[in-house]
Amino acid sequence: MLGFYLSSGDLGDCWFISAIAAIADVSELRQRVIPDDQHFSKDYCGIFHFRFWQKGTWVDVVVDE
Repeated sequence: MLGFYLSSGDLGDCWFISAIAAIADVSELRQRVIPDDQHFSKDYCGIFHFRFWQKGTWVDVVVDE
């Protein structure tokens, strides 16, 4: 479980929140979207890597804080 509650906002983000909730309980999917080699303490450099399924292929996304 994510450990907090997600709620849909005024931006119409209910589909994104539903997808996050769906992968939260399935570790295989969660590891596919959020690689396990990322940590806040060990070798943290201010970015996070995610993978999103888009139009039949995995797309790598890097988010910089």
